[in-house]
Amino acid sequence: MSAPVPEYSPAMLRLMLEGRAVLARDDTGQTARQFIHGFARLAKVHVRCVHDALAGRLKNAERRARLWAVLGHHPSDHGIVLTDDGGQRHG
Repeated sequence: MSAPVPEYSPAMLRLMLEGRAVLARDDTGQTARQFIHGFARLAKVHVRCVHDALAGRLKNAERRARLWAVLGHHPSDHGIVLTDDGGQRHG
């Protein structure tokens, strides 16, 4: 039996970012704005990308991969390549 394939969809990225934002608020008292700006800086993406990701609309593969990396998840570790339509495929 094969292992399940991790999902790196825009919807899953939204859920993960929302969870991380809640933890940041609860653990450090960060506001949503502070979280978004700090996360964008760490991922080296524009703040708008984080807003789009939090809305589940970020399709760009490279920017999604950068955000996933800051979350500590690397699609390439599982042989997955993100696509610019918001999808993924096995590399």
